[in-house]
Amino acid sequence: MSRRLLYSALIVALAGTVAIWFLKQHSLILGWWLGTGIGLVNFSSLLSSLSQQTTTKAPAGKFQKTFMARYILLAAAFFLVIQLGRDQLGIAVLGFVSLYIAFFIDYFIRTRKRKISNP
Repeated sequence: MSRRLLYSALIVALAGTVAIWFLKQHSLILGWWLGTGIGLVNFSSLLSSLSQQTTTKAPAGKFQKTFMARYILLAAAFFLVIQLGRDQLGIAVLGFVSLYIAFFIDYFIRTRKRKISNP
């Protein structure tokens, strides 16, 4: 995983922490960090799985097994967040989604710069 994506994840996590702190909902910070952490691990495993699939020409069955295992682990992680409470689950999902939105914005900006520099 590139440093740019790690920095993006750290910025999202810190920005959410600051926002939650100013809202005086200090107990929700754990859920925010768990959501962004789960999202980062999920995205990292997806990139790893896709790079293995494209470089080694692994059989499709292996890719499907890792794909299913990743989503089972994702569901298990969010189940553990549910154990912390409903509010923690809501903020964890928000942190998870905001991380992917940040990754999408980063991808959009990089694609746009490439189109501008290479017309």
